Amino acid sequence: MAVDDLEDISQLEEYVSASAAMLLLLSKDYLRSRNCLREVVATLDKSIPYLFVHEADESKGGAPLAALQLELQDEEVRKKLFDGRRVTQWHRVLHFQMISLLQIAEDMLKVSPSYQEVDSFAIYMPGAVHEEKLAFTTPVLLYVSRNNPGAAEA
Repeated sequence: MAVDDLEDISQLEEYVSASAAMLLLLSKDYLRSRNCLREVVATLDKSIPYLFVHEADESKGGAPLAALQLELQDEEVRKKLFDGRRVTQWHRVLHFQMISLLQIAEDMLKVSPSYQEVDSFAIYMPGAVHEEKLAFTTPVLLYVSRNNPGAAEA
């Protein structure tokens, strides 16, 4: 469901019920908003599959995940909502953003009817940093302070 599609806020629960899956964008005050909380409760009540994307960048309306979780005052709903599933952190740096997008696509596929019976699958995105072979182009010299016990072993 997208806000653009919602013509009447009184029908919010109906829109959620008609959704195949929900992507909940965790940002500051999302879980304090009356209508967003209605969306969350409807998602849980109707057993609609959902996934989280976490906005961590405070300059973009984000906050630490633990702080966002505590915004949900109802401890029972909080426990049900945050049931141990993966929370994808949204990144704006290209290479890390590609990882965020891969995780979102993977989580959406996992709840789609065509993939529910599939045990595992791999999603590939050309140029994704985790697919690249990373190496230094020149030899690296690492200096270790004698005042930092254990650093040389690490």
